Amino acid sequence: QFGLPVLLQNVQEKLDPSLDPVLNKSLMKIGGALIIRLGDKEVEYNPDFRFYITTKMSKPHYTPETSTKTTIVNFAVKEQGLEAQLLGIVVRKERPELEEQKDNLVR
Repeated sequence: QFGLPVLLQNVQEKLDPSLDPVLNKSLMKIGGALIIRLGDKEVEYNPDFRFYITTKMSKPHYTPETSTKTTIVNFAVKEQGLEAQLLGIVVRKERPELEEQKDNLVR
């Protein structure tokens, strides 16, 4: 209603059907105002509203319906990726010319 972000944490693979109007952006226009129906209540919708959902599951498998209604971002951190980043930081500090040479080779 006020355009503030909402965070829903620790969800499982199955989302509650009551979230469907929000995920589908099932909006109605009544008298110039955008309205969304949540349960038996009609609430004014602000286009600045953002809905974020997080999970602690390492490899969640959502239904195709959920996947098409959302943008899924995997923020999982792999040990190998961390090692490469840390090595880059150490080399940049200890041997900056070596890091510069690597950057030139990668381009």
